[in-house]
Amino acid sequence: MDINSKSLSKEKKNMLLFMMLIQQYEKIARMNLGEVPNPVHNQVEEDLQSARFAIDTLDMLRDFTQNNLNKETREYIDTLFNELSASLKTKSDAEEARKKEEADKQKKADGDSAEQAAQSDE
Repeated sequence: MDINSKSLSKEKKNMLLFMMLIQQYEKIARMNLGEVPNPVHNQVEEDLQSARFAIDTLDMLRDFTQNNLNKETREYIDTLFNELSASLKTKSDAEEARKKEEADKQKKADGDSAEQAAQSDE
């Protein structure tokens, strides 16, 4: 469908533009969640802070358009937001667990080093 078509009403054109905007932020979120490759170099990346920004932007758009969307579009955006938020939570929880495990390993290694140093002083 040609967005510049004269046959489109302003309302339909605006809805298409709005949905394209939603889909752009969805793509940004999925790319930064590591779900789809970055199209620049076709590699999967994970940047949870950028994913959170994209998801927060979708939430803001959802709030600002709350009473201006038809039921189908509203449900689509709600489902999309919930799905992306759940994915972000899963990834964030995994990252926190990984950081905690690394810190625990480092703490143990530091404790073992201190114990070895104390034994060598005896």
